[in-house]
Amino acid sequence: MARAGPAAAESIRQLIQAKQELMNQLQQASGIVSQYEQLLQDLLRYAESLGILKLKSESDFADLAQKKDVFQEAMKAGKKANDELNAEIGRVKSDSGSLAADQVFGQIKLFSREDLDRYEADVGTAVSLYSSVHAQIGDGVLFTQQKYNNTQTALDSFLQKVQEIYSRENAAQTERSNRTSANKTAKKEQRAKAQTYLDQIKRGLGDCSIIDSVDPYREQYAALQGDPAQPGSKGYFQAYLELNQALADSAPPVPQVDLKDADKAGLSAMKLVASLGDLLTDVRDEFYVDEFAVSKFNYRTLGLEKDASGAVKVSKELSRPEQHPLSGQEVEYLLYGSSTCAGNQSFAYAEMFAFRLAVGMTEAMLKPRNEMLAAGSPPLVVLVAVAEGAVQAQKDMSKLIQGETVPLSKELGSALMLGYKDYLRLFLLLHSREATLLSRMQAPLQLNTGMDLNRTTTYVSGSASTSFRLWFMPRVMHWIGKSGFSGCETEGSRRRMTRTADFTY
Repeated sequence: MARAGPAAAESIRQLIQAKQELMNQLQQASGIVSQYEQLLQDLLRYAESLGILKLKSESDFADLAQKKDVFQEAMKAGKKANDELNAEIGRVKSDSGSLAADQVFGQIKLFSREDLDRYEADVGTAVSLYSSVHAQIGDGVLFTQQKYNNTQTALDSFLQKVQEIYSRENAAQTERSNRTSANKTAKKEQRAKAQTYLDQIKRGLGDCSIIDSVDPYREQYAALQGDPAQPGSKGYFQAYLELNQALADSAPPVPQVDLKDADKAGLSAMKLVASLGDLLTDVRDEFYVDEFAVSKFNYRTLGLEKDASGAVKVSKELSRPEQHPLSGQEVEYLLYGSSTCAGNQSFAYAEMFAFRLAVGMTEAMLKPRNEMLAAGSPPLVVLVAVAEGAVQAQKDMSKLIQGETVPLSKELGSALMLGYKDYLRLFLLLHSREATLLSRMQAPLQLNTGMDLNRTTTYVSGSASTSFRLWFMPRVMHWIGKSGFSGCETEGSRRRMTRTADFTY
């Protein structure tokens, strides 16, 4: 090696240099391989991401389309309900013609048809903008710079439209939600206020005392209604009802006066007044029968009522109603037909309270408070009226069951005062059915007198006469009278007709 060293040095240097060049080429080749491997990995991730993006786009588009269908169905129903609501509010305001109705309904936040149409159109535009995004992603073309820019622009347009709709509608919805929440809180407060008085009413519906769980009037009611402990037992009422050729199920139902909560109490009160309005257009001969009932039979406040001088009123009826076996409950029994004193007095008390509640509600709704009007919620105005009406009705009932009178309305003052007996008259007109009421009257008559009315005959005869002048064609009318109006007599230029009616039972 020593002898060859000088001559081989150049060759060794060249070998070392070649080796170095080969090492450099190897490193370059390794770098290129790494780059291609990374590029391949990137291509795989790109293909995977593009596939996921397409699947997500399809899913989102289908979900959005489904939500749009639901939205359009809801909007269709909403438009219909909104049109009906606007029309009904307009009708109520027009028909009532009252300032109170204008105040109450004028504060309701209404939607115009144009607002709903714009809302629906904006949602449709937003969905259309997203369909452009969906089309860009799903067209099968790789993302070039231009395609990326187009997709980004479409996505930005969709986002901008959605944010525009959200910012506008969210503000309105937030306002509605806040108002609804405030109304719910106010309604809850008014219900609680009314419930306090309704609970007091339910605790004091009757004053019949039951000692040791024994009804002191059980024997009398068993005679009137039959003994429930004996199947098939008939009382005086059922016997007279059959005699009067009426079916047992023709008895009028007990009036539905529900005082469980403020909403039901208000509705019961309004129904009672509505039925009274219908009744007053058709008051018939029942008035005389009903007056017989309140005169000849006793009721809860008989012996408590006072005249103008403050002296206790004493019944002048020969039947001495204050001494009847069913003390302080006969008229209530005629009305409601319950088999207990507590039941009959409770029904009368509840219905009387409902009537006074209706009066109080009407007075409150005619002068609604400004803060309630600002809420724009007619149900809240009604609940406030129920609460205020319940307070006043409870005070009125305390007076009525003590034999005192109360004004029909505060607006009338003392011009029209009604007592417990007056309300019974009213309810007799409201609920009476001739066969049932007469049968219930006959039952206590037998109880009080011990006389079976089946074996007692009553006969009534009445005669009426009228005459009319023959204004036109007296000869023709005279001829018609002879041939067609038997029973008519001629008195100069007048005709007289006389009829007689006989009634027996």
